[in-house]
Amino acid sequence: MLLLIIVIFSGLSSQAQTWEDKVKNDPAYEKYKEEALKFYCSEDYIKEMYLGSYFIEKMGKSIQNYDFKNFEKWITENLDKTTFVNKEEALQIFNERSALKSKNQPESNRLSKEFDNLGEKYGYDEFMEFENKEVHNVAFEKYYSFKQKQKTFN
Repeated sequence: MLLLIIVIFSGLSSQAQTWEDKVKNDPAYEKYKEEALKFYCSEDYIKEMYLGSYFIEKMGKSIQNYDFKNFEKWITENLDKTTFVNKEEALQIFNERSALKSKNQPESNRLSKEFDNLGEKYGYDEFMEFENKEVHNVAFEKYYSFKQKQKTFN
């Protein structure tokens, strides 16, 4: 019985390795991984993620009902519901985050489409788990390092 379990496990293990090798050797994946790492580890993307997190932290519960389209008016009337030091700080973070998001959006959308294509090709759930190890965990380490260096927003 134990021998049968060992044989089954080693067969599954080699099958998983073969699948990973197949993905890693796919030119479309190689290109995706290179471009995704370049983007998700870029200063602009990491700063956008940092500012997004910082903005949410400073907004507190009011994040659920703020007026995105007229933030300046909203923050003037609701500054006391946030932990921003002043209106200028809130506007600076909001505007810089918005600018970075606009700048990053086209590349983010393009990479999402490539991810979806590869997910369809290799099985979405398996590919997502694999891609997280290969790409997003690396990017998260860069983000975390960046975040640790930030004492305050400025």
